[in-house]
Amino acid sequence: MSDAYTEIMALRGMEEFKALARRLSCLCENKRRLKLENVLIPHYLFTEAAGSGVSTHLQLFARMLDEMQLFTFQGEKRVVEQLLLPSIQPMLRAVRAASGMTGAFRGILGVELPDADEGRLRGLSQLMDFAEDRQGDILFVFIAPMKNGEAPAELVKRLSLALPLEVVRFPRLSDGDMCAYARDFVQRRGFSLSAGAEQYLLELMPKLQAIAEFDGLQSLENMVDLLVYHACSTQNLDVPIIDEAALKSLMEQEGYLRQLSVSHGTVRRIGFGGGK
Repeated sequence: MSDAYTEIMALRGMEEFKALARRLSCLCENKRRLKLENVLIPHYLFTEAAGSGVSTHLQLFARMLDEMQLFTFQGEKRVVEQLLLPSIQPMLRAVRAASGMTGAFRGILGVELPDADEGRLRGLSQLMDFAEDRQGDILFVFIAPMKNGEAPAELVKRLSLALPLEVVRFPRLSDGDMCAYARDFVQRRGFSLSAGAEQYLLELMPKLQAIAEFDGLQSLENMVDLLVYHACSTQNLDVPIIDEAALKSLMEQEGYLRQLSVSHGTVRRIGFGGGK
């Protein structure tokens, strides 16, 4: 059994991603048992709600394919992620750089499609020519935001005409799942949440998820880092427990919610500084 498969099946939510993992596990077993050589996997469109962590899941997906021997990787990395531009030359340079000493890249090219403006679609046409030339060497995973909870229909049509394509949706996590992940993040830092803090966080989560700039798990983990820092730097602790008062202090008195609410623009999240 693939370790990456086990990690995928342990994820909260992400039911379509888990269903994909089960299908690929079945394919792996059938190929092994029947000695099938010419059954290939399709390309993929991962369509996401904000903050669903597709980039992290893409790395996990690549590991699973490698461990199941469903794709032969070659080069310095399994995955190259690039934003699609009107010209694909920056993307091709990134692919060449990933080939390393081997001289050729075989792996996943994650193509980010944040919108479908005409310039970006010109780049998509160039990319399809490139796909034809590198058939079998590159597995394309297109990444696009959901529209009303579904994959963008025009994009699905364009890609399906050019490539064998499977669509996988990554919806926004439920408030309960987000709270469970917050509890995990806190525990990894040697702390736990009191029952009152957990209940307050569950009541708070709809407000956090309604803020456009709160982009899911990375924002949540950054919030937990700040919460642990705040708890450790504002009081003498007898036990590593974050209670409701500490959480309320950060959210209300320190104005964390207000800071998020007045943020504007697209921000790439980074974690805390400081070595371990």
